[in-house]
Amino acid sequence: MAWKWRSVTKTIFMVLSSVFMLALIYRGFLGWNTVFLLPAENDNIHIRPTPRNQTVDKRIYDDGDTGKITQDITGSQNVSADKVILMTYGRTGSTWFGHLFDYNPNAFYYFEPFQSLKRHLVRSKILRYPPNTFRILSSKDNILPMITQIADSFLNCRFSEVPLQILAPDPPTHMSFTDEGRHKQLTSYKTCITSGKDDASCVPLLLSACHNASIVAFKTLRMKIEMAEELLTKNPSLKVLHLVRDPRAMLLSMEKTFPYYRQFENQPVEERPHADVKGICGAMEDNIKSYIKLKSKFPERIQDLRYEDMVQDPMAKAVEVYKFLEQPMPSVVRDWVRNSTSSNVDNGPYGTSRVDPVQTAYKWIPSISPKFAKMIDVECKMPIQHYGYGNFFELKLKYDLPDSYRTEKLHF
Repeated sequence: MAWKWRSVTKTIFMVLSSVFMLALIYRGFLGWNTVFLLPAENDNIHIRPTPRNQTVDKRIYDDGDTGKITQDITGSQNVSADKVILMTYGRTGSTWFGHLFDYNPNAFYYFEPFQSLKRHLVRSKILRYPPNTFRILSSKDNILPMITQIADSFLNCRFSEVPLQILAPDPPTHMSFTDEGRHKQLTSYKTCITSGKDDASCVPLLLSACHNASIVAFKTLRMKIEMAEELLTKNPSLKVLHLVRDPRAMLLSMEKTFPYYRQFENQPVEERPHADVKGICGAMEDNIKSYIKLKSKFPERIQDLRYEDMVQDPMAKAVEVYKFLEQPMPSVVRDWVRNSTSSNVDNGPYGTSRVDPVQTAYKWIPSISPKFAKMIDVECKMPIQHYGYGNFFELKLKYDLPDSYRTEKLHF
């Protein structure tokens, strides 16, 4: 009987010892301290402990990897730069408009910060923040307030409050960020995140560029105009540009550009799936209502832009944008506008050079099927009227004419 008791005691002792050893390993690996980077406003958000064995290099590297400067990445103070959000929809020429800032050597411009966040959240609900903290989202979390908060932090260079899934998207290649046509003023940062270093160690380069800029701007397809009210209130130097295009041109361009829709192009219009007509038209209508409200509250700080007006006189529209921002337009930006709108080469559906931008703006008219155009006319009646586009048959009469007549009579 005694030997059985000793055996049980020995077993209990071994189990307790194992638990104790595992606890020590857990403590050494993860550390006891939990860093709450973002306030958890409900019990469904948790912050994982910061691993003790992961260090973050906070040095700033220049292009030659010399002249190292020690700098914190928190960026706790609001920046004094003018802030700009370009809000728009897909297939509106927004990449061209974004280049008005991307080519500016005095601007800190970011292409589609929330695009990569959306892709990431499909795969994972864990967000990493620099230098090395984590936030776990639940299905009950409302993403829109979080996006507004991230936008505010981004505009003020508080990058410790912006997920690395935005700052260094799509690792390890980061192709969506390092594309040759994007982030032209952030070459040092692009080099850093593709060098094999921990992405968080490169964030001080962003902070330096952001703090040295006279304009901090980003373009987004994933924010509603109503979300700008809080940001405009909190940031007196913020201005919002709302870029629109004829919804029929947008939707047809989506169907001709995105592979999913192209596979159905030979099917009858009424039988094939279409781009989200109701969704696009509904979003435009909601944004118009919010724009009217914010325009009365912030009359000098929010402005509509029509793609069709830009192609009529790109330089005048570019000058108008910089005048609205009360910023000088650098000569390098003027040169780019002149070259991109008088190019000998059309560089594709995602490019920004067009042989004839005016023709690009209206070539959808003879291409779209009348049934599809009528469908959009019905769903998008309010936006079409609000922006003065006219119904499809009016446009077809005006623009679907021989080139010689259009050039001679309509002077574009």
